Amino acid sequence: MSLDGEQRERTRGELATAYERAGWPVSRLASALNVGEDRVLAALAVDGAQPADVWLVRDALDAVLRSRGEEPGTWTELPESARASAEGWFGLRDAGEVARAVAAAD
Repeated sequence: MSLDGEQRERTRGELATAYERAGWPVSRLASALNVGEDRVLAALAVDGAQPADVWLVRDALDAVLRSRGEEPGTWTELPESARASAEGWFGLRDAGEVARAVAAAD
């Protein structure tokens, strides 16, 4: 499944809000996730990013927020209810693994 232009824009806005709330620089997210900063930046921009990377950054931002006792991001196009389908389509990294990586980097 791919997102249309309106869905990409909404997702980009939701990622930007979560990124701002999390307060981690791109370099820290990339290091925690063991990926290049270019992949994090592409995921935040949504356009041209691998869908699995968009989910990866979404999960990392949620993990940062949850680690501080805050509510996770609001995800219109990337809700938990879509995770199983996305795992089948894109081969997502396990959300628990992402949370552990974020905790180790905190």
